[in-house]
Amino acid sequence: MTPGEYLDRESRRLKSEAETGDFRAVAEAFALFAVNKAPLPEWLIDAVWIGLFEAFKKGGADKRGKTGGHEARARRLDIERERYIAASNQLLMRKLRRPMETRKDAFEAASRKLAGTVAQGSAGAIEASYNRAKRRLHNRA
Repeated sequence: MTPGEYLDRESRRLKSEAETGDFRAVAEAFALFAVNKAPLPEWLIDAVWIGLFEAFKKGGADKRGKTGGHEARARRLDIERERYIAASNQLLMRKLRRPMETRKDAFEAASRKLAGTVAQGSAGAIEASYNRAKRRLHNRA
């Protein structure tokens, strides 16, 4: 039996196991093709994509609320990004056009600008999000 024939046979076997809902077969097939540096069959690409999507959707902390799961974390990061942008704009405006305003005034203006959006929050919440996002950006560099 050639290596290609072996991979074809194992691919068919693992595909039928995966179709029964046994995700271990997907992991085994992925490892088999990766170790052999062989292109992934279409069924495996689809199964891996579905598995990653489900893991993202359900994964993370075993809690409810804003800290549970990857999806909740992604939503929280999106909100922090929106708050960071709004606060940065207001801080820049403060520097350029309104030098007499305080930093606190800038966060209050950002809070007013975000009112009614998913990123709304108090000036203190906007400032906390701004500081977290700024730290993340600084740590990336």
